[in-house]
Amino acid sequence: NKQQSIQAKETEKQQAIQAKEIEKQQAIRAMESIIHAKEIEKREDMLKLEEVTQKMGTEKRQIIQQKEKEKQLAIQAKETEVQQALEAMEIEKQQALKEMQAEKDQAIKTMEAEKQQAIKSMETLIQLKERQIEAKSLEMATKQCQIDSKQQE
Repeated sequence: NKQQSIQAKETEKQQAIQAKEIEKQQAIRAMESIIHAKEIEKREDMLKLEEVTQKMGTEKRQIIQQKEKEKQLAIQAKETEVQQALEAMEIEKQQALKEMQAEKDQAIKTMEAEKQQAIKSMETLIQLKERQIEAKSLEMATKQCQIDSKQQE
């Protein structure tokens, strides 16, 4: 009986040790599962972080590209504005040159007309003087005739 009691206690002890061992193995497996789950979670977090980083990089690149595009459009608009201003200035310059040429041509025509008028006036004055000279000559010839006729009397 004592032997059975010792054996029972020994069996009980062995069973308790085995139960503790099983419990220990289960705890180890549970810890390994938790560690494995944490590692998977950590990998997923890293992938998410990498994805977010790439997305942010992509968004940042898109923003930079958009700003660059807007900058180029602004430069093109300014260049177009400057070109149009230069063209407008060239048109104004050509118009001013045409007006100046027209004024010059008109002034030349006016001066030519005045010159022709002055020449006509001078010719008329010369003709008048020639007639006055002829009249004086006739008058003097008449007086000479009168003198000659008085002398003959």
